[in-house]
Amino acid sequence: MIGRYLGVRNSRVVPLAGSPHQLHWLIAQAGNGEHACATLRLENPSDPRDSVIVRAVPLRTGGAFVGASADVLLSVETVAVEEDPAQLLKSRFGLTPAEVRLVAQLNGGKTLRQAADLESISYETARTRLKVIFHKTSVSRQAELIRLLGTLDR
Repeated sequence: MIGRYLGVRNSRVVPLAGSPHQLHWLIAQAGNGEHACATLRLENPSDPRDSVIVRAVPLRTGGAFVGASADVLLSVETVAVEEDPAQLLKSRFGLTPAEVRLVAQLNGGKTLRQAADLESISYETARTRLKVIFHKTSVSRQAELIRLLGTLDR
């Protein structure tokens, strides 16, 4: 996993995206016992939404002599990515764009009849579409569907 964000160049750890100066500063400060809680956010160069938080932690707090530096442990923590609710519905449940739009209307407080009018489809078409959505999401009522939407990002 770490290889998506960090690499080694000239025997030094470097980020794959961005400038290495901040990372080297973070490591140096931790090694000197300063800014032990400082962090840095690194991105995956192939997907900027994929990122981690890097923290440099000194492995010993004091040196045998003044000016000694500690070995440093790099702690890499993943960052949760907030995904678009429509994309989650498509990827997790296989909903079509039309089904996602209908769910969005219902989630916005519209009745099925109002959602059908806004989508320019008949009420019966909206009912049929809703039944398909229920089947795909394994719910049986609109209230369950809305509750499910509230738990998607968790």
